[in-house]
Amino acid sequence: MLGAVVLKSNGTLANFDAGTPVVLGEPSVVRLEIGPELVREFLRDGNDLRLVLADGRVLKIEGFFIEHDGQRSELVFEDANGVVWWGQYTSPWSGFHIAEINETVLLPFPISGATAALLGGALAAVAIGSSGSDGKPDPAPAVNPPQVVVSPPANAVDPSAPGNTTLTGTVTDPNATVTVTVGGTDYSATVNPDGTWTVVVPNTSFDGSPITATATNSAGSDTDNTPVPVVPALDVTIDDVTTPVDPATPGNTTLTGTVTDPTGTGTVTVTVGGTDYQATINPDGTWTVDVPNASFDGNPVEATVTRAGETASDETTVPVVPAAPALDVTIDDVTTPVDPATPGNTTLTGTVTDPTGTGTVTVTVGGSDY
Repeated sequence: MLGAVVLKSNGTLANFDAGTPVVLGEPSVVRLEIGPELVREFLRDGNDLRLVLADGRVLKIEGFFIEHDGQRSELVFEDANGVVWWGQYTSPWSGFHIAEINETVLLPFPISGATAALLGGALAAVAIGSSGSDGKPDPAPAVNPPQVVVSPPANAVDPSAPGNTTLTGTVTDPNATVTVTVGGTDYSATVNPDGTWTVVVPNTSFDGSPITATATNSAGSDTDNTPVPVVPALDVTIDDVTTPVDPATPGNTTLTGTVTDPTGTGTVTVTVGGTDYQATINPDGTWTVDVPNASFDGNPVEATVTRAGETASDETTVPVVPAAPALDVTIDDVTTPVDPATPGNTTLTGTVTDPTGTGTVTVTVGGSDY
């Protein structure tokens, strides 16, 4: 047997199993002989309730959401340990809030002594044993929407640091569920009997956006948010160089940039033409380094900051002055034989490469310079 249906009006009971269709003709109490944790999903289909169990079975309760004369059907669980749970829900229905029925949480719907006995000994003890002096069950305490507060962490969170950060706060209803959203991810908090709550969140989830805590019970929900400071990520930039560097000119060129390193333990290395140069990091977060002009070859210049195995880099292209063509000379071939016995001259020709225009060309023939 999976459970039973008890009519609220007269206590008539009918047992059922998961394969048996459950049809409610009037407001009833549906008791399931399982703990609520064995229900994987609660679904509303019009006026019907469908329960998808953890083992894959589906229980359909037809007419569960139909009300008659202000009365509605209720859902009760009794687990293997005899603990009784009540599935609270509001109108419009958005799901069940499961609460253990005990001396402080009573069933808020009328049940006769016979009905309570049929529902089970544990439930009868609560529904009847806690009744008032007139023999009627005491009214359940009113359930108010919760109020939640999230406390900001005492210190900034470093998203690059391994490990977790514990967030804390308070909620006015210890039976409420508290969900904390950090960096777009939801985390379920542990709510303590004194109304405090805690949740452990990976450091990598913190992105600088506010964290939000949402508390929900059968009467409603409440949210609170607070900013959480985060340690800036390791970063480096290199300033653009607009004036071309002449590698042929003696001297150095100073490169500059910025570095973000909250720990102050990083180093900045600048790579120019395949050679590394150590930069000086200034207290204001800027860096400088002098690089010989001869190192610039037109390839991108890269700045890298390194801290405890963590790195960040940036690069820029530094314009360079094109190298001047080398001094050169050629002489054209002479294909016609020259007769030294013939009076007169022979003209020789060629080309010269001299960017400065200050050179001279000397032609040596037979030991004589011309």
